[in-house]
Amino acid sequence: MKLSGPVTALYRTEPGLARLVSQQFPAAQAAGSVSLLQGLTGLTYQLVCDDQRLIARRQPADQQYIPGVCRQREYRLLRKLAASGLVPVALGWQSPWLLLSWRPGESTAALPAADFEAGLLPLLCHLHRQSPVGFPLNLPALLWRYWQLCHPRDKTPRWLAELKKLARQGTPDALRNAPLHLDIHRGNLLQTDQGLSLIDWEYAADGDIALELCMLHSTATVSAAGWGKWLDAYASTMALDRAVLAAQIERWRPWVRLLMASWYTLRYQQRQDAGLKTLARDAWHLIETA
Repeated sequence: MKLSGPVTALYRTEPGLARLVSQQFPAAQAAGSVSLLQGLTGLTYQLVCDDQRLIARRQPADQQYIPGVCRQREYRLLRKLAASGLVPVALGWQSPWLLLSWRPGESTAALPAADFEAGLLPLLCHLHRQSPVGFPLNLPALLWRYWQLCHPRDKTPRWLAELKKLARQGTPDALRNAPLHLDIHRGNLLQTDQGLSLIDWEYAADGDIALELCMLHSTATVSAAGWGKWLDAYASTMALDRAVLAAQIERWRPWVRLLMASWYTLRYQQRQDAGLKTLARDAWHLIETA
């Protein structure tokens, strides 16, 4: 499939998607356009049919399988969060396709760090105030799945030792469970008239809010310069003891480091992208020097 073109070209190779769209929008014409949206999975399309702008997300094929990504689970999770106003409308699911409403907005790439972090705070607090939706994250199982999927040449003794060490320790007791997005970065955030908006919920699950904050810090989504002030504001808004929250974030640190290293390693194996290779190398270096 080309990066862009008539939607009929995609429908010819993906009749299940054509049926899903026609079920939701019987009056929509087959004529329209399709474009592949940028992203590391390469499995998300924008469809334009008549006046309808839609997002179609495909379940990864076996050779591109990503642990934790299940479009059917994503559909159910989005439906449960629908009343929050945080998520796109989940219009339908028919294996292997998930159909979503389009979320309008502008890129946050050029947004100054202070403005970005100020906008992220109320959005994340709103998400973390939601009740769990019934899809708990099993992080130990997820990490073992990455190990199983990676090529034997990448399965170093250090990786196995880290897995076994964390398995013996067990995950930290949750400070507060809530729905987590688990892939928050500027590429998954849009500027809208109502503030920042999150897209790409494929990794979302219920878990400890401190795990999500640890990921924000580890990926520098919130800048090092702004982190202390941002965490103060988050703790105050969520009525949490700042010191207790900071300590809980550190308990998750080795788990997040291994998750990042595992993800980069598998995705490099699948895509053979030089940038992913560098990120994987740097992530393993952090573990080795911790």
